[in-house]
Amino acid sequence: MIDMRRHFLSVAALTFLLTGCSKTDGCLDRFPEDRVIRVATEVGTMTKGSYTDGSLTDFDLAVAGMNSRYSYDNIRFTKNADGEWTPASLMLWENSEAFVDIFAFAPSNPSVTFRPGAQTPVNVSVQEVQTEADNTSDVLYWGKTGFQPKRDLVDGKIAIEFRHVMSKLKLTLRLGTEFNFGGVPKDNPISELKISGTSLSAQCGWGDTYSYDELSLYPDSKSVKDMAPYQTVWAPGADEKTNSSVEYECILVPQTVEANALIISFKGGEKTYSWKLPSRQVFERNTVYTLTLQVGKDFLIAGEITASPWEQTQGPEDMFTD
Repeated sequence: MIDMRRHFLSVAALTFLLTGCSKTDGCLDRFPEDRVIRVATEVGTMTKGSYTDGSLTDFDLAVAGMNSRYSYDNIRFTKNADGEWTPASLMLWENSEAFVDIFAFAPSNPSVTFRPGAQTPVNVSVQEVQTEADNTSDVLYWGKTGFQPKRDLVDGKIAIEFRHVMSKLKLTLRLGTEFNFGGVPKDNPISELKISGTSLSAQCGWGDTYSYDELSLYPDSKSVKDMAPYQTVWAPGADEKTNSSVEYECILVPQTVEANALIISFKGGEKTYSWKLPSRQVFERNTVYTLTLQVGKDFLIAGEITASPWEQTQGPEDMFTD
């Protein structure tokens, strides 16, 4: 009888422990028993010419805590055959309680040291000629200060939500019906499109903690060059009375551009068009800017530049000026 009572008490105690743990948001599975640091990543974009969850192949992860034995300057992560992220060397948590600062940067850069107070500035740049299939101009980052494993791990992993260091410009050229003279063009009549007046490189730096809020960019004024964006959409008009349009994209170094410094120029048939930025414009990181230009035979009219977060959802509609 005593044994049976003990048996019931043991079962009840176990049930209580399991139930209590489930009420603390998964305390059984948040912190891994082997203390191994594991990660899961998400990239906030589905656009071309930039990283996506599928195209990201490597990144660096730094972990800084009070115990140097469990601090890591920057360890390269790559995907294994099962699609899981694996580090170049074993990384362990000190315990579930200790707070750490974490920073992740992509693509991996072995020449850089990510450590509080001893960071090596990272040189970042965009290509002069960009293409939709090449994500070379894109740079990603993520950071969190005061990360506590038992509180912040998701299914036992660091949930890294990468954001873009750079800006993106989406340009739409809305062609007047004058371009339909003799029939709607089958191919895009715009050529020699270039954007002038922006710095193509910068230095990236941090403060004393691995916090994305302290990530700073310092554009190189000596790197101001012409840049050729890439075409994403050509939409010919349905007939001679409707407008055709063509869309372009390019990645920009975040920077402040003064009025008249940024120039967009191109040829439409035999005519050369040019548009100058009418007022000071600040290009912020992880932000998409849209601009629409209406192109006529003898004129060029611009809408406003609008901004939206560089994320998986579409930004606001382009603003046309008729």
